[in-house]
Amino acid sequence: MRFALALLIVAGIASASGAQQPATPPSATPPGAPRPPSDDNSIWARLGLDRLRLSGVGVAIGGVKPSQMEPTTAFTVEADYGEITPGWRVVFVTDVWSSHLNGEAIRRYRDALRRTVVDPSGDDSYNIGRVRVSDISLGVDGRYSPRRARNEFLHPYLGAGLAAHVLNGEGRAIANTFIERSLDNIAVGPSVAAGLDAVFFQHVTLGMQARYDLVSGARYGSLRAVGTYLFDRTTRRPTGGRAPGKRG
Repeated sequence: MRFALALLIVAGIASASGAQQPATPPSATPPGAPRPPSDDNSIWARLGLDRLRLSGVGVAIGGVKPSQMEPTTAFTVEADYGEITPGWRVVFVTDVWSSHLNGEAIRRYRDALRRTVVDPSGDDSYNIGRVRVSDISLGVDGRYSPRRARNEFLHPYLGAGLAAHVLNGEGRAIANTFIERSLDNIAVGPSVAAGLDAVFFQHVTLGMQARYDLVSGARYGSLRAVGTYLFDRTTRRPTGGRAPGKRG
């Protein structure tokens, strides 16, 4: 919940910053005409970030397989801030999942304990139990959708970004030990994604996304189903027919 709130705060800052950019008076630009270049030479404007506007909100759910852990389910919230340059969009992403170390990782931990503990009779047992690990992340993606590969219905894309991960480990056998402290971690890692969205009813898209996050201690791949509601979509212009004022 804290990270979801942080996402909304970041989104609000981006919208407020964009709103502060000088706008061309409606009377000076005819409807449908291209917007003249801005005189703002700030870094924000040069990178195209002054164009950021919240244009869609989406949710996703899917399977995730963190390294050394059991497969689990990831839940995602996305905030689409539109194009900053033709073909490139900015999307804020919040993820959350929880899992536990798999049997192989627990076995290696148990074997390491046996090698270090003195057991003359050889009959000591080690009840480690479950070691749970959870992750909450907040990141930003740049997603590229080539125009030649898009149509009114299908929108394929490739993406890359950075995310901050808050990892938390807990378990009876590791409580208040250096192992728990090593699992409790805040790290920044890159991510890559590929997906395909299908547009329905002009304002709703449904799609699939394959994603891989690389972060110390919990690198993982995932496959997710994504649903997005788009606040504003440009009406498609007619591609056929006769021009006004001309007769056949």
